[in-house]
Amino acid sequence: MKNNKHGLTLLEILAVIALLGLVMSFLGTEIFSKLTRGKTDATRIMIKQLEQDLDRYRFDCNTYPTTAQGMKALIEAPGEEPTCRSYDPNGYYSGKKKELPRDPFDTEFEYTCEDGINYVIKSYGPDKKPGGGDDISSDDE
Repeated sequence: MKNNKHGLTLLEILAVIALLGLVMSFLGTEIFSKLTRGKTDATRIMIKQLEQDLDRYRFDCNTYPTTAQGMKALIEAPGEEPTCRSYDPNGYYSGKKKELPRDPFDTEFEYTCEDGINYVIKSYGPDKKPGGGDDISSDDE
């Protein structure tokens, strides 16, 4: 009787492992790219929500918070000038927690407003550093 069992050679096993590694590297790159894109989109949505909260603040206080007051003015009345006599005791941040949100990249949003009228909310994106082309800003359209 002849034994018809035929196993794989070491070369065949290595070829299969190499092909699997190649496929997984392409899939991994695509998955991480989509994850980053999703976080970027979520950051834009968060900035839009913060803009709405700031508009509600301005409606009651006649000005946006200054850079020194920061977005913290959305959760507690600012102590320094310009103060807000009509400040809502519940604050203006519409999030569930009464603490300022962090962007999906786990960093604080940067807020600047020097004149009480024009402000910028910014996230530094995945690299968490200014510049580099991946910053997300309320100035972006």
